[in-house]
Formats: sequence, C-alpha cells, structure tokens
Amino acid sequence: GDGAPRVFRSAREGAGDARGVGLGAERYDAHRADDGGGARRRGGLAVTAAIVRAMGVVSLGPETDAARIARALSRASEDAWGAVATLFLDASYPRRLFAVVLCTSCGARNDVDAPMDRELDRGEGLPVDARAQNAQSPDSNAGLFPDFDAFAARAETLKGEIFTPADADVVFVVDGSVAAVDDGGEPLLGSYVPGFDGAFDTPSRAPEVTVYYRTFRAIWVEEGAYDWDDELRETLEHELEHHDAHLRGSDPVDDDERAEIARELARVHGKRALSRSAVASLAIDIGVFFRRTWPLWVLVVVATLAATFADTRD
Repeated sequence: GDGAPRVFRSAREGAGDARGVGLGAERYDAHRADDGGGARRRGGLAVTAAIVRAMGVVSLGPETDAARIARALSRASEDAWGAVATLFLDASYPRRLFAVVLCTSCGARNDVDAPMDRELDRGEGLPVDARAQNAQSPDSNAGLFPDFDAFAARAETLKGEIFTPADADVVFVVDGSVAAVDDGGEPLLGSYVPGFDGAFDTPSRAPEVTVYYRTFRAIWVEEGAYDWDDELRETLEHELEHHDAHLRGSDPVDDDERAEIARELARVHGKRALSRSAVASLAIDIGVFFRRTWPLWVLVVVATLAATFADTRD
C-alpha cells in the first residue's frame, strides 16, 4: 500500500546468484504489456522489460534495471520462473480468493482459483532451494519412491516393531487406493477407527489402523524427496496413540486435530461465512425433515381436529 518493495526469498535466477526478488506496489495486466520483441516466451508470454514492470518486479538481487532483469528471468530455470510467478500471484490476489471444492466421490479438497484464468501460471512444487535442501538432507531417502508392495512390506515390518501384545486385536491395513480425508478434505497419511462391540442391527468390528500409500507418494512427488520411512513410523505411532486414548475413554489429540481443522476453515472462509452456512444447512435439514414426514403431520392435525370436534359435541 505504501509503494515500498516487498522482498521475498526465492530460487537462484539465471546465471547469477540473485536470490532476493523485490515486488513494488504497482502491478497491472502482464498480457497487455506483452510486446514480444523476440524475448524468450514462458507460457505464451514474452519476458521483456515491459512485462517485468507489469509484474511489479523492481529488483532482482542488486539489479534494478528492468531490461537486465527481463534477460535474467528469461534465462532462469522453469522452477525459478515458477517461483517468481508464484510470488507475483500471492502478492496480487487475496489469500481467500479461491473456492474450496470437495470431490463428490471421496471428499478430497481441491482449491480452485477464482478467477481461475490468471496472468501467470503458479509454479509447481517447492522452490529450487527447498528441493535442493530436501535432496541433500541426511534424513531424506535417496532414489525413487518405493512401489506399493515395497511400501506395504516396510509398513508390516514397522508394525511388528511398534505394535505391542496389547494391540493384538487392532487390524492393520495398508491402503493403495484413494486416501480417506479429514473433516477439512485433506488426504490422510493414516487413520484410526475404533472397534465396536456390535448391536442387534449392526455387526461388531475390531479397531483398525490404516496407512495410505498414495498420500505418502503424493508428498514425494509434489514436495520432493523426504524420509518417508520415518514419516511412516511416526504415523503408526500416532494412530496407536488414538487407539490408547480411545481405550481410556478420551482422545484429546483427536479433539485438538478437529479444532485445528475448524480454525483452518474459519481462516479460509471467515467466521461469518461459516455461521451463514450453518444457518443455511439447518434450514435445509428442517425442510428435508418436513418433506419426509409431512404425511405424519397431516395425520396428527386430522386426529387433533377430530378429537377437538368430538369434545365440542360432548
């Protein structure tokens, strides 16, 4: 708002070692500024001095000349350009300017930009520096992510190390299909379902711990290499904490997780929007209730009128 540059940490740009990207307050339609000029095109957009000014980029490291910045950005890697494009979009659009769409089949959350058609394409995955840090970390696993069979075999081995004789009744499942999601629509690494003793109309079931292969793999694909083995061990220990808490009759960890999901929903949608949604849902539920039970209410009214008429005759 005051016109001062916004400085972000970004990936290595071009052949130099400029890491600071400064964005000014003035930005406008980058595509209208596209004058071609033989510059290298990214996503159909020629990176020129006019484009740099339209994006609001006022500095790249110590460099402040728009033409030189344009040449550096045109030579940058796809990851580096994607990081700059992401910074531009984050600075230009409010954080809440998207729609949360839940899959009707699995309930997974998908954040869809609104408007969806924007000046630049958001960079995929992590910035280059973060990917390099992941790859060089001594805690990261090297090589490719394991296939389902190798992952399941390792999960079974960890189960033998972590589960105790007291957990013998817990069913363990390694799920390779679409992962279950939490109340906010985020895919789960693992889940715990308490056991049930059964009732006259519902069969009994054993407590169940599940880990979801696709979620572990998705993190590797989207965020880079990480120590999935350690994450798998931590997930199993976490789900057993839920089991132990359920046996004690109280699960404060589950309460905290649900509270955090509620806070995230409030951050994304706003408390007023959630309140309006709750009122609207209540109205819908009441409407559905009366649509399904109106014959009963008609009978009640008829019976009441009949009883009243009978009393007046007496």
